[in-house]
Amino acid sequence: MFQIIRKLLSQKGFNAKAKQAFSNYYRFAKESQSYLIYCKEMHGIECFMQNNLSKKQFYALTSHFKPHQKVLDIGCGTGQLTAYFAKKYKLKAKGFDLVESDHEFKEANYETTWLGENEFDLVISLDGFYMLNDLYRTLNKVMDSLKPKGRFILTYTSERPFYKTRLGKALANKYKDKFEVQDFTQDDLIFNNKAKELLEKLGPDFIAEGNSNLYRTKFNEINKNVESHKAKKMYRSLVTIYK
Repeated sequence: MFQIIRKLLSQKGFNAKAKQAFSNYYRFAKESQSYLIYCKEMHGIECFMQNNLSKKQFYALTSHFKPHQKVLDIGCGTGQLTAYFAKKYKLKAKGFDLVESDHEFKEANYETTWLGENEFDLVISLDGFYMLNDLYRTLNKVMDSLKPKGRFILTYTSERPFYKTRLGKALANKYKDKFEVQDFTQDDLIFNNKAKELLEKLGPDFIAEGNSNLYRTKFNEINKNVESHKAKKMYRSLVTIYK
């Protein structure tokens, strides 16, 4: 999916179109009771989130959190999930994204924004490290923003095994023994199948609350994921890069 988008849009074009598209989607989704039910069931949390973190992936991510860590979330969306992490795990959290946040996080393109140096214990990116104009430069900037022994943790979905992706090749070339990859492809297949079933069940509720467009957008996304898995063209990874 992301490779196709990249072929159609330049980085500048993506940034211009993404802000409005995501802002509209987030505005309806975060006010939808049906979407909140979906998040509770599929992600196990009582707040809006857009990415496809399964409960297993959620646990794998949050196992890195420790109280009072300074954490940066790049691609934080509305900021609701980042704020949830900050409160539940007692983190000092900041967030960047192209869209305006509900919380005190910065509306900014993290690829072109200074992230600081030796500042964060953790940087996380949940399905937000795809449309990069300069992968190496952005990756180096993220790593520079980490404190010694800091970690960059990201979820990554691709059409091919991780080590054959742009990011996989970049890490193998630059960071070698300083990263590890957890394969969640099978887990992601199970997640998307369950998500499709749940959305089919919740469809009438979305429509009743006046969110038929929201329902179709989310259902089409999940259904494409299911079909991609069937065609063995979808791989899901959680990547941890150590400074």
